[in-house]
Order: sequence, then structure tokens, then C-alpha cells
Amino acid sequence: MTDFFPAIKTGYKRYSDFRGRSTRAEYWWWTLFTFLIGIALFVLDFTLLLITQDVIFLFGVLRVFFALATIIPSIALTVRRLHDLNRTGWWLVATLAGYLALIIPGIILSLLLLVWFCRKGDEEENRYGNRYNYVSN
Repeated sequence: MTDFFPAIKTGYKRYSDFRGRSTRAEYWWWTLFTFLIGIALFVLDFTLLLITQDVIFLFGVLRVFFALATIIPSIALTVRRLHDLNRTGWWLVATLAGYLALIIPGIILSLLLLVWFCRKGDEEENRYGNRYNYVSN
């Protein structure tokens, strides 16, 4: 099982790697990391808005920079997590297209992805490779 800090390190180390697989623990630790940093940056943005009264903090400029810094690693990790479940990364594209076309298909596909991401990945090698070749400490 991957721990918190090694999972974050791996997320940034493989920031643009859309090949291979990532474990369930690696995915959820990264999700927790981005969620907690997002909350901290929200509080910091709000605090800086109150202190400086600079309108730029109203738009959450710190959160925007963090989102830009994590968008590619998050997408890559999501694709690798889908690969761990022996599914193609195009499911992520289909989900985003579902939101663009209509809200309901996007919600349904998001719930499907959530259920999949809670499941254990393939133990044996699948068409995306062996999961243990990619786990980094």
C-alpha cells in the first residue's frame, strides 16, 4: 500500500505519464492532497482578501495557480487509475463530454467513475502492464 507522501511524490514524478497503472491508494491520496491544499488556499485567499482588500483574491488567484499546477498530474493519474482497472482513459473524456452535452450524462458517468475508483485494481497484469512496475516509493 502506498502512503501519503510517496503517493504525492509519485503524482508529481509521473506528472505527464499517461501510460501504465496507478493504484487505488495512490489515486485517493492524491485526491485528498489536492482537496486539503484547495481548502487551505481558499482560506488563505479569503484572508488575504480581507487584509489587503485586493479584488484579485476575490477570484481565488492562489487556488487558480494550484489548479493549473495540478491539472495535468491529476488527469494523468486518473487515466492511469482507469488503466489499473483495465479500462481506457477515454472514459474520462466521455465524462467531460457528457457534461458539455448535457448535465445528466456527465453526472451518471461521474458516478460510474466513482464506483470504479473505489474498486480494487487488477492484481495480475492487464493490457496496460503490470501494476508493480510503476509503483514508486
